[in-house]
Amino acid sequence: TKGFDPLSLRLCFLENRYRSQMDLSWQSISAAHETIKRWRSKVAGWGVVKNIDVDPAVPRRFQLMVRKKIWKTNALNILIKN
Repeated sequence: TKGFDPLSLRLCFLENRYRSQMDLSWQSISAAHETIKRWRSKVAGWGVVKNIDVDPAVPRRFQLMVRKKIWKTNALNILIKN
């Protein structure tokens, strides 16, 4: 397993379109593992922060991606980066 979180492999699957060629190398799994770790650290901070300034465009961009069915990691990245 090389110490990777199993969710790293799931994220690799989600990052690819259905029936398309997939890069399932150790490097891509490692990158997904780092992304999972980064997301977890961001989420852990959510319980500590009392006031959060949210860009009003973020929820609208997220909803637009969900409606257009291009949500996957793109929509998640919008939420995590902001």
